[in-house]
Amino acid sequence: MAFQLFRGTDAQVAGYNGADGEIVYNMTNKSLHVFDGVTAGGFELKNAEAMKQELLAGATTAYDTLKEIEDYINANEGSMGSLLTDLSTKAPKPAAPSNNGEFLTWDGSNFANTVLGMTRTDDGVNTTFTFS
Repeated sequence: MAFQLFRGTDAQVAGYNGADGEIVYNMTNKSLHVFDGVTAGGFELKNAEAMKQELLAGATTAYDTLKEIEDYINANEGSMGSLLTDLSTKAPKPAAPSNNGEFLTWDGSNFANTVLGMTRTDDGVNTTFTFS
């Protein structure tokens, strides 16, 4: 006795809108698609090899397993700590914009709104603005 699912090419499956809970075999990708009765093409459940290739996305053989990535992180833990420490000293994005006539200053740990001082000088020919 054999059990067989509905099946089709990638193009056929992409255009198909199966019933809620229906499973269809994609002959092109060698994968299954689960349908919700609404989404054309359903949701592809990729085969293991396709998921592996997508996860690696061009990684060299030196870093194509989780163990190799873990080993690299552990071997360079000090460098990672230094990088994170350096990043923590950078200015964060201010939570809210400053009011009109003020500008933001950064003292190394906090933002502050500072009133913009301005003097206007007009000698009849030139107008000069001096900011402080």
